[in-house]
Amino acid sequence: MRGERKISEDEKRARDFVVGASVLKDLKYIDRHTKLPKTKLGMVIHVNPKAISRWESYEVKNIKPEHAYTVKRLKEIVQLGLKVFNALGFWEFFENPQPVFGNKSALDMLMIGEFDRVESVLASMYEGASL
Repeated sequence: MRGERKISEDEKRARDFVVGASVLKDLKYIDRHTKLPKTKLGMVIHVNPKAISRWESYEVKNIKPEHAYTVKRLKEIVQLGLKVFNALGFWEFFENPQPVFGNKSALDMLMIGEFDRVESVLASMYEGASL
């Protein structure tokens, strides 16, 4: 392709390392604040739980951008949730059916990709709006 610079193998490895380090940092935050089992976390990210274990073992090659983005979004939702609730309250919101989600939990909504909806509900709660 004209005008595009070919990326060297060293640049690819460096990019993979930076993305992997960011994903690992976000996964540690999510784990510390949710204790979400890898099976459920994998369902949210749409990866096999073994992939998460590999990422946590610093095997960071080939993390797909969409997976890195999903981990980042989940971390942002956890951060917002912890501003709205204390840790126990957030877990109850996260795990238990909520009328605002048609009696599905926030976790259920995340598993089907409804990140914007969960974030919107939490943002409304943070701002004090009634739902």
